[in-house]
Amino acid sequence: MLGQDGAAKLAKAMLADVLVTLTNEVNTGRFGIKVLLFAPPTDDSREMMRKLLVDELNIASNTWVLLPVLRISNERCNDILHEDASSTSQQLTPLLTDALIRVRSIMADCNDSGSVVFLGMDSPQLNLEELTLAVRDLDDEEMTARICPCPDGGYGMLSVPAGVVASDCFRGILWSHSLTALAQIKALTDVNVHVKLGRLMYDIDEPHDVRELCRRLQMCSVKDSHNNDSNCLLKSSLPNELARTSDCPKTRSALRELGLI
Repeated sequence: MLGQDGAAKLAKAMLADVLVTLTNEVNTGRFGIKVLLFAPPTDDSREMMRKLLVDELNIASNTWVLLPVLRISNERCNDILHEDASSTSQQLTPLLTDALIRVRSIMADCNDSGSVVFLGMDSPQLNLEELTLAVRDLDDEEMTARICPCPDGGYGMLSVPAGVVASDCFRGILWSHSLTALAQIKALTDVNVHVKLGRLMYDIDEPHDVRELCRRLQMCSVKDSHNNDSNCLLKSSLPNELARTSDCPKTRSALRELGLI
């Protein structure tokens, strides 16, 4: 549908929208340290992320911490998960577990003992109220997580309380599966974490996801999309006037250049 170049253009645009949205929200003082986990873990990748942030998006270099995904051996997997690496569902489990450990270390160096919110780069339409609720839940309730599921069974946002042991957080998750979100909920509830369900988020994995993204972006308003979309299976209790979603200007621009909207 997009070709390799088109897919790369759209992926970069979606990442840019996520970064700008989170940067602007953090500048309000509601959120703490921001970490951009990037792959592959090379100097070229780091420089590409730096250029995107500083040169293209005009975001101050000290606003985001650039953290490479580690190349993890089976032995390192064992150390991280405290179990045989062959029992993990996919490499993503040890990668995210290791990322959680290192992000907490960065936070500790800044005297921040709070919790961590994971967001995917392929869900550009961030619901800003869900971010606020995730942080509020983590501040108010020590062992409460929040997850925003996706229609395909995955999830676009996960808040992880500070009290959760890192090796327990992603244990046994079925990645890229229709049961990913349910498996994540089970992993947390198995260690006595209460999980709240947020609004649906829409990730972009397949061609029909791109078509649906175009449809949503062409709607008259975000409020109308929440009120009228019959495909919304899960809705939070937020009033409709608080259903504020990022505008995704760079994603819109990329889709126009690709002739899709």
